[in-house]
This record gives sequence, C-alpha cells and structure tokens, in this order.
Amino acid sequence: GFKKYLWIDADAWVNDWSAIELYFKGSDNKTLSISTSADRAYGRVLRADWIFSNIAFIRSQNYKHAKSSGFSNQISREVALKPHLNIGVFCLENDAPHWIVWQKNLRLALKKGRIFGSEQVAMNISVYCDQMKVEILPAYCNWYALDKLKYDQINKTFVENYLPNHKIGIIHLAGKHNDKYRLSSNNLIELSTLDNKIIKTSIRFIK
Repeated sequence: GFKKYLWIDADAWVNDWSAIELYFKGSDNKTLSISTSADRAYGRVLRADWIFSNIAFIRSQNYKHAKSSGFSNQISREVALKPHLNIGVFCLENDAPHWIVWQKNLRLALKKGRIFGSEQVAMNISVYCDQMKVEILPAYCNWYALDKLKYDQINKTFVENYLPNHKIGIIHLAGKHNDKYRLSSNNLIELSTLDNKIIKTSIRFIK
C-alpha cells in the first residue's frame, strides 16, 4: 500500500494544487487532514426552528445525522455544535488509528439502516467523541458554495468572496443545488469578478 491516502469525491476538482499540499502536510503524524463545511461566506451554518420570540430548537447537520443514525443523545449533543467536517476530501496515513475507529462508528451508524450521511457523521464522531487527531483545513480546500465565489480574470482562477480572496483549492459540486452544474457542462454560473464585473462561466473542470 501507500504511505498516505488522499480521497477526493468524483464530483470535485482541483483548482489550485496548494490545497493538495496542505492535505498531505496536515496528515503527518497520523492526523486526519480534512476541511470544515463552515465558512464566513456560506451564511447560515445552523438551523433554528423558532417556537417563541426568544426560544428555538437549534438544528445542525452533525446533530441531525447523529440522531437519524441511532447515536445516543449524549453523542449527538457532543457533536451538534462542532464544525462539520466534510469527508468529500480528506487525507490519512495508512496506519492512522482513524481507520479502525471510523469503521467502528460507521458500523453503528449503519445499524439504523440510514445510509445517507452515515460515513460523514461517523468520521465527525471519531474526531469529536473519540478524540482522533485532526487538522482542520480552511473551507477553500473543499469549497461547495458555488454562488459564494469570485473570479480572478487576470489569473483565470476562482477565489474566495472576501479578502484576501485566496484561491479556491478544490471546487466540490456536491448537493442537489449544484446538480445543474454537475450534470451538464452547458450550464454556466454567474459570478462577480475582483473588479466587480459580472460574468458567466463554467464551474466545471476545463482542460
């Protein structure tokens, strides 16, 4: 086998190679290198169902998937407000302890019969409850909010919406809201450029 394994979902592509270098560096010393699904540009990171003017049920992706996968209230609450880790892109050394712990938690998640989200919540629980070592990379290393991008026309690359407009490392066409871009190369996205022009361009990988 190989010393390290880097996983990239089939609906993601590399816009800037420096992100790959970060994944490899972050996975040194048996550490999970992974990106969070939260970013300043993404907007809402939690859902609140308001009951009264000052009382609400707080819902998060981690909590929802932990409960639907049959994990205890204690575990579900423990991961509820933690940054959601997206396994669409991650890197691990071949002998990192995460593999066994992740497998253990995945078995528990699958007992309920809910397959969607099971691998992801199992990894989040492995990190936050089983205390597996983690290096959490910036969201630009696994970016899926396609409408929250800008385009750098000079360097012909996608960048973060806010200063310092860092290059997006990996663009991830995940989610139903991105189906139209993933399923057809003819669908273009409308983005602002760094000099505030509006353009239409493909968000898919172009050779």
